[in-house]
Amino acid sequence: MTAIAELASVYTGYHFRGSVNHKPDGQFAVIQAKDVDDSLSFDPEKLTRVDLGLDADRYLLRPGDVLFLSRGQRPWAMALSGLVSATIAPSSFYVVRTDSSRIRPEYLAWYLNQESTRAMLKTMTTGSNIPFVSRAQFEKLPVALPAISVQDKITTLTKLMKTEQRLLRELANHQAKLVNTVCMELARREAIAK
Repeated sequence: MTAIAELASVYTGYHFRGSVNHKPDGQFAVIQAKDVDDSLSFDPEKLTRVDLGLDADRYLLRPGDVLFLSRGQRPWAMALSGLVSATIAPSSFYVVRTDSSRIRPEYLAWYLNQESTRAMLKTMTTGSNIPFVSRAQFEKLPVALPAISVQDKITTLTKLMKTEQRLLRELANHQAKLVNTVCMELARREAIAK
């Protein structure tokens, strides 16, 4: 087990004073928790855009960063594989930049989302109104560190599982539509026949 601080650099997202106000032609896109769906993906084209009056380059996200939602009842992590240019995250996230020679971002995100890890994180949570994990506590979180080849196998298997789950959901939706269409046609025929 190795602490996150030994495997990655952890940064706090940009601190917005007040709400994040959308400007259609804004310089930066902002990933917020509300943009991420249950499968931990998001549509880059639907992100809120903002203009910031200061140098925000240090907050720019990069492919390979891991976003960790540090606030709320159920923290989660997501590895970023592709982004619109000039994207930032608010301070409710920690941006984790891994040493990819030691730990893959996708593996770290997977590890952080496991129930056993969430249980450890829950013991680190403070605050009663909006629970949060402090950066100092998060950096101490121990991570199981298998060989890179094993990490790659775990993330490949996880991606295959997510693809299967998505296909099964799509199949169930198509089956429901088909059954409803057949039933409606049967009902109409029966009504006309009377």
